[in-house]
Amino acid sequence: MVQVLDGQNQLYVACPVDPLNLAAAVERTTDSSRFFALKVKGPSGQYAYVGLGFAERNDAFDFWAGLLDFQGTVKADVAPTPSQPMDLRFREGQTISLGKAGTAPQAAKAGKPIPRLAPPPK
Repeated sequence: MVQVLDGQNQLYVACPVDPLNLAAAVERTTDSSRFFALKVKGPSGQYAYVGLGFAERNDAFDFWAGLLDFQGTVKADVAPTPSQPMDLRFREGQTISLGKAGTAPQAAKAGKPIPRLAPPPK
């Protein structure tokens, strides 16, 4: 939650932040890296956008980096963990076949052109 305090250090406005969807609560402005728009919600469900600006770029960077760090921490906690390791062994009777060197791919056998890649730059 982003909390904006007034001059007496009292809560002025609060912006609940969903760490899995930062853009729903905090938007960066496109013309400046120092300004943000916070979507604040009232007790009865109404919402408003409040502008938040920083005098220094470093402070704005720290604010955004803090939000991203919060998001990364929560995503790491929420990330699913595999319940059991994947079993990639061949099953009884399962086989695979590999083409022999010099045999044409299926596209060439069908008369379709095979796309060629350009050589790497020198």
